[in-house]
Amino acid sequence: LTYNQTLSASSTAPSVSCSSTHTTKTITVRMVPNDTDYKHITDAQAFKLAATLCYPKFVAYLGSTQEDQHLTAYELLFFLPTAWQRANGARWMRCDLVLFAGTAVAALPAASNSSPVLTGPLTDSIKRCLVTSDHLSTPCSRTHSYRSSAAYTVSGTLYRTHDQWVAKGKSLCP
Repeated sequence: LTYNQTLSASSTAPSVSCSSTHTTKTITVRMVPNDTDYKHITDAQAFKLAATLCYPKFVAYLGSTQEDQHLTAYELLFFLPTAWQRANGARWMRCDLVLFAGTAVAALPAASNSSPVLTGPLTDSIKRCLVTSDHLSTPCSRTHSYRSSAAYTVSGTLYRTHDQWVAKGKSLCP
């Protein structure tokens, strides 16, 4: 997928073989509970649903420690069926692994094809660095402005805005 395709709520892009170069990996497809109004789901509801349906599989798929996971540039993507598919009864959520590189996506390393992904020291090809004033995630092997050095547990809501996360990061890492 391209960067712009990863920003869409749904993906109709054709599958590619994991033996060829690819930018995302589907790690699970989960059924959405029947009590969810899936035909009229909001973005906030979809993110909350992804936290429940996708995030535990993402954590298990990466393996290692939570600190190591948060020090990588790997991210969780999720996709919903199209509005037409949902209107016709589709009730799944697709959960993908991606390695963002600023406003692009990097080709996934071969190690990301099987779980656990994190089996050794974090290399610059997967370690999280930040680029631009927007603090976008990128592998440290690429040009970057900031390098991750530690991960912290932050109390409070799971759904902070980007600006709130940046402010919290600046207060913890002056």
